[in-house]
Amino acid sequence: MKKLPGVMDLVSARLRTAGATEREQYETLLTVFTATPYVWGGSSPGGCDCSGSVCCTLNAVYGTDIRVTADMLFRTYFVRGTDTGDGLNALFFLTAPGKAVHVAGCIGGGYYMNVSSREPARCGMVRSYRELELMYRGLRLAERSLDTEAWR
Repeated sequence: MKKLPGVMDLVSARLRTAGATEREQYETLLTVFTATPYVWGGSSPGGCDCSGSVCCTLNAVYGTDIRVTADMLFRTYFVRGTDTGDGLNALFFLTAPGKAVHVAGCIGGGYYMNVSSREPARCGMVRSYRELELMYRGLRLAERSLDTEAWR
């Protein structure tokens, strides 16, 4: 049975038709998660967790159906240092041993879509790097770029 397109797929198709780059699609689609309720294990604009928002966005951009944890995103898909060009970036929050326990998608200009139970309203919010540093004291922050070939 063929999967029906969701809102993210439709918005992504419209952005592509308008000539948006993959990066522009990614950054724009991440903003759809503003005010999305935090739901552990969720992966849609109706409710999601941190990795769900990033996976859902990437799936819309690339027409894939991948759902993994923040740590798997960090270890398998976002494996490159940040690019200065077309990179699709995410900010990872690492424990001392180096496990990614949270992820926020980069929407450009030093801002990130943060979907987290730590948010006061328990929903998606746009946050600056500095705000995230303060919210997640004790964790190391690492921004990485997506390996698009690994995701496809």
